[in-house]
Amino acid sequence: MFGGEDVIFAKSFSPRDWLDKIKLEEYFRDSKKVMIKLHMGVPGNPNHINVDFVKKIVDYLKSFGIEPFLFDTITLYSSRATKEKSYKASEACGFTKASVGCEIVIGDGGRAVKSEGTLKEIEFAKEVFESDGILVISHVKGHGDAGFGGAIKNIGMGLVSRKTKRKIHEGGAPLLVGECKLCKTCEKICPMGAIRVDSRGWCLIEDCCFGCGLCVRNCPYEALRPKVNFLTKLLTEVTVALLKNFEGKLFFINVLKNISKYCDCCDNPGPILCKDVGVLFSRDPIKIDRVSLDLINKVSGKNLFKEVHGIDPYEQIEAAEEFELSSVYRLVRLCF
Repeated sequence: MFGGEDVIFAKSFSPRDWLDKIKLEEYFRDSKKVMIKLHMGVPGNPNHINVDFVKKIVDYLKSFGIEPFLFDTITLYSSRATKEKSYKASEACGFTKASVGCEIVIGDGGRAVKSEGTLKEIEFAKEVFESDGILVISHVKGHGDAGFGGAIKNIGMGLVSRKTKRKIHEGGAPLLVGECKLCKTCEKICPMGAIRVDSRGWCLIEDCCFGCGLCVRNCPYEALRPKVNFLTKLLTEVTVALLKNFEGKLFFINVLKNISKYCDCCDNPGPILCKDVGVLFSRDPIKIDRVSLDLINKVSGKNLFKEVHGIDPYEQIEAAEEFELSSVYRLVRLCF
């Protein structure tokens, strides 16, 4: 059913309406152990993909003899910074073995692979390479550091070790490469208060910087650049590395619902920015994210996430094209 350029769109958010139509079981045929990569939310944020949605997909795969497990990695932020904390957070959001019908696994590091980009080396969780297939289910929403979060963000930050997560954030931090004119534009625009500019010059408080790159993008004198690369592009570099190093099957579901200002890792996700759109399906993370942005922007009438966060979300797509991966797609709408 899925050609290389196909992205399937369903208006319904109920898996019962489209699971048979997309024939997920045929794609994962001969895949015994399938990872379902999912951000399971944090307490206080109601916008993450809900348990019932995931359970229907789990039950469907199990009915064909496929053994799925839910997976995420520990984080840099404190509420999920250890496996114990992550399990507790997932349970608080309703995700347990009993509620979803499969094991829940939290990982960290495991296997380093070479990258063709500026990161040079990326450490994925070992469970990635112990799986026959990976189903990436992503809630599409805004993100303060990356503009937006979809499939690329779910992979780029969600399948790697804390070591690589830190490497990505630090790689996006600003480096002074020109003459600072003391205009304080960077200081004023920094959402984390990580930059100080005074008569002594420019200073970065590294522990406060998340590497969003707003200061680099807005310096009127082009005196700043990222230490390694923009965070948006580093996330895509990780995704490209997965595509080139994972030998199993990959499939992607993007859920365009509860499209909030901030991501599912925030206990205060901010306002809903756009009305619900639908669900997308694809074999390609670049194409599915491109369609997600195109549909959201069509509904909102503007480049929504760029207007809200000052970071063009299409940077993630354009970065893939630098690795000679196409974002050209054919949108196929399911009829019910």
